[in-house]
Amino acid sequence: MSRKELTLSFEEITEGDIPEMTGVMTRAFNDDAQKHFGQERGGPEGYDNGDFFRKWLFGYQETVGYKVVSEGKVIGGIIVWILKDGHNVLGTIFVNPDYQDCGVGTQMWQFIEAKGNS
Repeated sequence: MSRKELTLSFEEITEGDIPEMTGVMTRAFNDDAQKHFGQERGGPEGYDNGDFFRKWLFGYQETVGYKVVSEGKVIGGIIVWILKDGHNVLGTIFVNPDYQDCGVGTQMWQFIEAKGNS
C-alpha cells in the first residue's frame, strides 16, 4: 500500500456488518499486540468473534458506530457514545494495519469532531 492520503467515507455499522468489521478489528488489534507487546494475538474481550460489537455497539442506545470505507473496502471502524449531557466518549477506533500511515486516523478524528459539532 502506498502511503498517500486516502479518500474515506463513513457509514453507520449494521448488524449485518459484524463479520466484516470483526475481521478488520481482529487484524488491527492483533497487529498492535505483536508490535507493542510481542504477543501473537490480543485485544478487548470479544474483539475476534463479533461479541465486542454486539455488546458495545448494539447493546446500548447511546452508541453509534461507523465503518470507514476507502475505494469500496472497509478499512476501519469507530464506536462513539453520544451522551445526553453533551459529552461524547470515544469507545474504540481501529484501522487495518495495511492502511496505517495514510492519514486515516486523522480523517477519522476529524469526522468524529464534525459529528460532535452537528
